[in-house]
Amino acid sequence: MVPLDLILALRLTLIFPVLGVGLWAQSPPDDPSTRAVEPPVKIAFRLEGGSTMVRGTIDSWGKNGLQGSFGAHSWDELDLSSLRRVFQRLMDRRDAVDWVLFGELQLRRDDEAADRSAETAFLRAGNLGSGTEGLIEAARARVKEHERARAEADRQRATEQLREGLPEGVTWTAAPWPHLTDLEQAAAVATMEEQTEALLKRAGFPDATPVETEYFLVYSDLPDAETRGLVRYLDRMYLDVAQLLGLPGTSGKPLNLFWGKASIIICADEDQFRLIEAQAFNQMTPRGVLGLCHCMGPRVFVNTFRDPDDQKFSSVLVHETVHGIMHRFITPARLPTWANEGFAEIVANATVRNSTVDQTRRPQGLDYIRNAGRIDQVMAMNYEDGTWPGENAVGYAVGYLLCDLMLDRNRQGFADWIKAVKAGKDWREAMAAHYGASAEKVADYAADWYRTND
Repeated sequence: MVPLDLILALRLTLIFPVLGVGLWAQSPPDDPSTRAVEPPVKIAFRLEGGSTMVRGTIDSWGKNGLQGSFGAHSWDELDLSSLRRVFQRLMDRRDAVDWVLFGELQLRRDDEAADRSAETAFLRAGNLGSGTEGLIEAARARVKEHERARAEADRQRATEQLREGLPEGVTWTAAPWPHLTDLEQAAAVATMEEQTEALLKRAGFPDATPVETEYFLVYSDLPDAETRGLVRYLDRMYLDVAQLLGLPGTSGKPLNLFWGKASIIICADEDQFRLIEAQAFNQMTPRGVLGLCHCMGPRVFVNTFRDPDDQKFSSVLVHETVHGIMHRFITPARLPTWANEGFAEIVANATVRNSTVDQTRRPQGLDYIRNAGRIDQVMAMNYEDGTWPGENAVGYAVGYLLCDLMLDRNRQGFADWIKAVKAGKDWREAMAAHYGASAEKVADYAADWYRTND
């Protein structure tokens, strides 16, 4: 193939088209293809996006773009209409090379009309004489390489911009969520469906038809029977949390805390889950993470994938959904990290039949405490400074044991403490005032208890 940028300056002629191609192939010129415009001419063009008009005099142009009093702009920076108008003003219509370049520049645009115009330009080049087939093939090859490089650059840029911390680490205010009327709730449900389906379509999710419950929109590419079994877990979990938090309700149904309903996404495999995390939620997700909750303003999205371990997967699904419930409870303010994660583990263990949460968290937490691990240090861990979850994720285990003991000793005090923190009170002050013991006393009591009790 003959590189177009090496032959532009030598110019195809109508008299010796075949000879010219042969000479260039044997001895490529050093000229970079920039051509002077003598005398400089006034020109105006619009940049991509349509908001910026550039005016000035042009001094030179070439395969890479324009230079003049306005500075330098590549052809890709011009909107399609300006590209066509400016290039045709500058080109030599008797020159096959110019027509090939004109076609190539248009073919690089993701536009059907530009594609048709590019093919017309290639046809015009061919009509000017034989020997242009190789030039056109080379142009098409460069367009494909340009598209590949652009896609790779976009992917790399997106990867560099992905969040790496847990979504729960976002700081929220203690401003109360507004009450929605029935009509507003119905509109919010429709919006959640629309927005979820758009997010999933972007990531190539195979099915965007939800199973709808009183509180959830469940999008799953698992078998229907399995999906409905998981939905029952979610509904039962919501009732358990609602009872603990003392949510009001009617006709035996607790209040729906969600804006519309929470969208729950269940993927059949890890690659699909990680693609949704990157494409839909801009989240960097390491291998081995089974699920994450994303709170976007008032909206709640939970994304998971089906791990072969039934209990492990179901527990993660419930754990992440609890984060969504707590986001919508009174205000979006967060509990301290150890309690935010420990409480979610408590609910998962209580809700999922044969859950392995207690079997895995309790031994690890006991081992930490009985080997001089300090509970107050776990209480100080947080998402923001990267200290959470500690070595071997011990924060989850200790948080689970702390919440379990606090609930056992003073269930109502624990619920009152949560409400105070969600209302904006410092968690340590709220613990002393509403749970009945300071954070230091709770840590010391838990350490003493777990050193001799399981």
